[in-house]
Amino acid sequence: MPEDRCFLLEEGKTLQFGDFSLTGVYADHGDFAPEALGVVLTVGDISIWHVGDSAYRFEMWQDMYGLGIDIVIPPINGAFGNLDGVEAAKLAQQARAAIAIPCHFWMFAEHNGDPALFLDACKEYAPEVRPLLLTQGELFVYAP
Repeated sequence: MPEDRCFLLEEGKTLQFGDFSLTGVYADHGDFAPEALGVVLTVGDISIWHVGDSAYRFEMWQDMYGLGIDIVIPPINGAFGNLDGVEAAKLAQQARAAIAIPCHFWMFAEHNGDPALFLDACKEYAPEVRPLLLTQGELFVYAP
């Protein structure tokens, strides 16, 4: 791959590509992955926060909560330093996201995450957030 097509994204750094940008944001995947990173993708007026592999770190995400995140994509497997379904629902509420799309579930036999737990937790902790389960390859078009 040509060197001019490779970019290093770090926490706090934003890369601009035409009409969209990528910003590296804090993630905590434990001591064995100090380079863990979440990403905010902004296209026009739409912001999508892919939390990345991360534990629940309410205090470290304070600056994220006022960004106007439209869609948050949190892991929900609850193992290996990742959020579980309840933590992901709380994060969706704190981020004031319109939609929460869980990821990183059903990947490991012993730590597979529970989408039903996430949906129930959204009803309790984030009733204003629309939880959305997508199947592999399913198309979803967001219009604010």
